[in-house]
Amino acid sequence: MRLTSASTWEWLLGVSVALVIVSVAGQALTLAVAVALGFKAAGSILPALAPGALCPVAVSGVGLFVAACSRTSAEALVYANLPLLPLMFLSGSVFPVPAVNVNLFGRSLNLLELVPSTPAVQVINRVLTLGEPPGQVAGQLAWLAVLAGLTFWAGVAFFERRLRRVGA
Repeated sequence: MRLTSASTWEWLLGVSVALVIVSVAGQALTLAVAVALGFKAAGSILPALAPGALCPVAVSGVGLFVAACSRTSAEALVYANLPLLPLMFLSGSVFPVPAVNVNLFGRSLNLLELVPSTPAVQVINRVLTLGEPPGQVAGQLAWLAVLAGLTFWAGVAFFERRLRRVGA
């Protein structure tokens, strides 16, 4: 960070763009191998790649929280398990997870929808398994984009605060 004239936001956004590209390429490669091995998608594969572009943004934000709380890279490796394991297991990607509904202002809200990986897994399942068209998952993709943006913004803000405190 000290070697560049870019702001923290600019530098981290640039790194995150590279992560998004790698993530989408990895997801496309995984789907290509699955198709080569006999997987038949019920819907279009292109809309299923969108969560692969949005999730790395959210995960980068979570990673920035971890980095801000850690003094060393070894500490960061340990701390990273705290948020990332629940992100994986509560998303429904490993096994189905029942909804955790609460009533808020007379409306039912599934708390797991606040975990960025949950709408991502739901979109992929709805498109590839159930064959739903892109228009039917647009709302969940928009919600995922909001969650990813908020998570990234909060992570960068927290990380910047840490940098100011340690004088970097």
